[in-house]
Amino acid sequence: MKAFFLIPLLLFFPIISIFGQSNPNLFLGFEVIELQQNSFKNLGKNNYTFFIGTSFPINEKTLWGGRITSMNVELSEKHLQEPSPVYKGDFKGVTGNLNVQRIYLDYYYRWNLNFLWIEPIFSVGIGYNNWKFYNKIVDESYDLKTASLGVSGKVRFTFFKYPFIEIPSLDVFGFIYKNRNPEEMLGDAHIDFWKRGGVFNWIFIGCNIPLNKLGKQP
Repeated sequence: MKAFFLIPLLLFFPIISIFGQSNPNLFLGFEVIELQQNSFKNLGKNNYTFFIGTSFPINEKTLWGGRITSMNVELSEKHLQEPSPVYKGDFKGVTGNLNVQRIYLDYYYRWNLNFLWIEPIFSVGIGYNNWKFYNKIVDESYDLKTASLGVSGKVRFTFFKYPFIEIPSLDVFGFIYKNRNPEEMLGDAHIDFWKRGGVFNWIFIGCNIPLNKLGKQP
């Protein structure tokens, strides 16, 4: 399953650089909702969100590009006890971790209002998902690993060409591999993921870096 994701990852930027030669734009940033689940605490290699990508103009209204999204976030007991269609029962004493990796190809349509760009973005991609949970009361754990194919839709609002926010950002994915049943009981905690896939709702904040300007000599 790692090779399923690693091979496209290694090919991603060489392919993008070959086919995108005109006015390239680099962008990067982070995702907010997943970090908020642990109140932005303990940020680091075990609790982060990050994305990086590039886009190229097709014409004045449309662009194409690609991006890599990487998340590895802690799931607090407080968050897991909130009402959820997949976390049921009593999650007292339960903590978790969510690891999500995505490679997308993006298509943009742009409305240019000078100080504001509004860009609906449609994406297709492959992904890796890993949920881990541990119930310290009964000393039981659960580890679900999946590979997925999916689509994503989002709207990007860019202010004065550089800073942007993508909201809403929906990631809809279907499992093509899973290592175990997506439903499990950890003591009184009932983990009940959808059997065939899932949906993430994210908010991304980032900044554009026009590469053609970086290459200009003073």
